[in-house]
Amino acid sequence: MGKLSVLSAFSPEKLNKLRAFLQAIPKPLVDRLIAVADSGDPALAEILRFCAGDPDAEAMNWFFKPLEALGKDPDDSPPSLAIVPAQVRRNLWAWMDQEVAPEITERVRTLVADPEGHHERDLDNDRRLVAQKILEAFKAVEDHPKEQKVLMRRLETHDLTAYRHAATLLRTSEAVRVALREVPKLINEPNDKLLIYIRDAYELAYGKDPDAGVWFLYMVMARLRKPWMILRVFQRLDRRGDDFLVSRTDTSGIGDALLKDAEYFVDQIRSPNTMEEADASIYAVQMFAAVTMGMTREFGIRKDGPWGQKLFALRADAARHMESIHQRTRLVFDEVLPDRKRTRGKAWRMQALQGHLDFARMEALLHFLYKTKDDASRAAVEGAHKTLLEHIYDRLDDFSNALIDAIRLEKIDDWDEGEAQLTALAQLMRVGGKTEEATVVVRRGVAAHAA
Repeated sequence: MGKLSVLSAFSPEKLNKLRAFLQAIPKPLVDRLIAVADSGDPALAEILRFCAGDPDAEAMNWFFKPLEALGKDPDDSPPSLAIVPAQVRRNLWAWMDQEVAPEITERVRTLVADPEGHHERDLDNDRRLVAQKILEAFKAVEDHPKEQKVLMRRLETHDLTAYRHAATLLRTSEAVRVALREVPKLINEPNDKLLIYIRDAYELAYGKDPDAGVWFLYMVMARLRKPWMILRVFQRLDRRGDDFLVSRTDTSGIGDALLKDAEYFVDQIRSPNTMEEADASIYAVQMFAAVTMGMTREFGIRKDGPWGQKLFALRADAARHMESIHQRTRLVFDEVLPDRKRTRGKAWRMQALQGHLDFARMEALLHFLYKTKDDASRAAVEGAHKTLLEHIYDRLDDFSNALIDAIRLEKIDDWDEGEAQLTALAQLMRVGGKTEEATVVVRRGVAAHAA
């Protein structure tokens, strides 16, 4: 039974009473009531969900539904998916409600609250009207700095670009929705049939409104598991497959968006102190490599073309980030695991790994190095990366021999301490991909203790 048939059994008065009741009690209790209803009466659970929602938030979300795919949080999403983030939508809704189109916001609330349901197409005309008013307001202050400053303060921004994008997306939302009708919600890899459809849909949307064609491509890119595969569409839109041509067309923004995504991932490559931070930096390196490699493979990126030049600059930035991590890694490991061969007669002291203040950092740095070894070439540091890993492996091997000697010669009085050091050493070795070697080291340590 769908929401429409369920809710139609209740009068608006009863629904309003239930909504008032649910909003008057704590949210955790509401969630528990819905969970209980789900297990015994799914229809009742559907009614509770409908009445428990925030009507104003639901109205705003429904009005801006065409922007949803491009409205991710810019703090944890690449720029191509964060073109009109939630804060932009909230600010626009408040401005609409108070100044631009209060009659439309009220109409949207009424539609959303209607138990008979509503459809996305119900708001197409309203979206076009709001978009027109927004763009007219922006144009009116273009040559008036004071008025523009007041408007930007009202919208809590120093840049109206995202707001212009939001207005354009609203204006073209119907054409884009129609063009997306046969495009899957998630595309693992587009086949020839889908690519031909996307090309034809793009041309139809572009014919109605050039902005609709471009935003249609952004929406398709948001549905691709590998966003750079959108470049395959370009090969069907243009006869030449290189960025000299495409970067001068109306679709150039798509390539620029991919490059901004690559830049976003470069900025996320940071020296880790914890395993969680290491995983975040590993993901950033992998995604940077995937985007840049994908663009190169899917399209003829010329070194002297605009995209090629940007890619070259991004690789240089990535290299600087990686080199900084390399330097930090070498300093930490050389401090904790000094080279016995270079002590020049001075007493070599084996520091304890277990409990060392830098152990967590060592673990995170080695985890990062090992997991990014296959992608280091995309940041132009493949040789340095490999050399550093081998250096750390040598230090770990040297330390393992010293530790086993100390256990055998009973220089470590407490076996619990020796066992703890073996465990910590094995943990580092496993993080660095030396799983079998770690097992062997532990066995050798146990045998040395028993000898």
